[in-house]
Amino acid sequence: MRIAAADKLALFSSSTYEWYTPPALLDKAREVVGDFHTDPASCDAANELVRAKVFYSHENQGEHQVWKGPVWANFPGGTDEIGRSRQQVWAELAVSKWAKNEFEEGLFLLKCDPTKAWSHVWLNRPHCVLSGRIVFQDGSTGSRTGSSPHAYVVMYLGHNVQKFACVFSTIGSVPGYNSWAYTTQVSHHRDT
Repeated sequence: MRIAAADKLALFSSSTYEWYTPPALLDKAREVVGDFHTDPASCDAANELVRAKVFYSHENQGEHQVWKGPVWANFPGGTDEIGRSRQQVWAELAVSKWAKNEFEEGLFLLKCDPTKAWSHVWLNRPHCVLSGRIVFQDGSTGSRTGSSPHAYVVMYLGHNVQKFACVFSTIGSVPGYNSWAYTTQVSHHRDT
C-alpha cells in the first residue's frame, strides 16, 4: 500500500489525532469487559466502531465528564497548548478517576514509549505491549492507514486482571503472564 506524502506527514507526526482503533482490537477489549459504556475521547465516526453507550467528543470535553461502566479510550496524541503530552494528561486522568471509583474498569490504548517520563503511568499497571504495528482507520476518509510507526500498549484498570491477561496475551506481551517478570526467590546455596 502506498501512502501519499501528506498522509505520511500526519501518520508519522501528531498533526492529527483522528486515528480510529481497529475493530479487531476493540473486539479483544470487549472480550474482557463486555460492551463499553463510556468513551471519553471520541466522536460520531469513531463511535461507529467503539459502540459506546456514551461518548464525549472534543467539543463536550470528556475529561470533565463522569465516566461510567466499562470504559474504552484511544486517547489523542500530540501535545496540548502548554506542551504536555495529551496521552500523559488523559492517562493520568483515567488512573485518577479509577482510583476514585468513578468507573469499575477500563482499557486505554497508548503509545508505548518507555523512555517518556510519564511511562510509569502504564508500566506500573496491568498492560499489554501489542505485537506488531497497528493499522488505524483514518478519521477523515474511513479507510485503513499504513501501519503506525509507533508501538502501542493497552493499559487495563480494573479488578479482572486475570481475564485481561488471558485475552490480551494472544496479541502481545503481558508482563508476568506470557513474558518475563521479576519475582523474589530464596536462593539456596550449598555449603561446601
